[in-house]
Amino acid sequence: MARGWYVIQVNTGFEKKVYRDLEAKKNQDVLRNVLLNVKLPEEDYVVERKGKKIEKKRLLYPGYILVELDIPEDEVEWKEVYTAIRSINGVNMFLSSGGGNKRPKPLSYDEVKQIFEQTGEIKSLSGKLESVYSVGDRVKVMEGAFAGFEGEVLEVINDKNMLAVSVEIFGRLVRLELEYTQVQKIG
Repeated sequence: MARGWYVIQVNTGFEKKVYRDLEAKKNQDVLRNVLLNVKLPEEDYVVERKGKKIEKKRLLYPGYILVELDIPEDEVEWKEVYTAIRSINGVNMFLSSGGGNKRPKPLSYDEVKQIFEQTGEIKSLSGKLESVYSVGDRVKVMEGAFAGFEGEVLEVINDKNMLAVSVEIFGRLVRLELEYTQVQKIG
């Protein structure tokens, strides 16, 4: 058995219907021990209407559904699983299979991790770094196009792990936004 997360392409607008149908078939017949999990990746966003903030959800990848499958090694069993999934109205094909009933390739660990971080199902390890910088600090740019330049911290942007730094270029002060890791405190 080849266990992993796979992507199914579905007709746009059919995502929730296909999701419900897969959930309903998950414990039936051919899919009983093969279809382990079904995900419809969504993200939260805020809309402001008439002065009120309303939280909503939207599909992260319209036209696609994630499924965790334990694909059988036996070709006959695989074709039965493939047929059961493809028989659901709105399902087009497995992504990365090249069409037909060829075995699809699972998503890599990094791809799955990135998707689940975007949906908030797992926390990002990169997260927010604690800044050791404060407004007025002198810093030297260590990386990027402005490496070697020195400047002054104008603003600490904690939610983006960035600093706004004023650097003199050709006699003019220029505001740069740099990541914490691109600069080093002087003195």
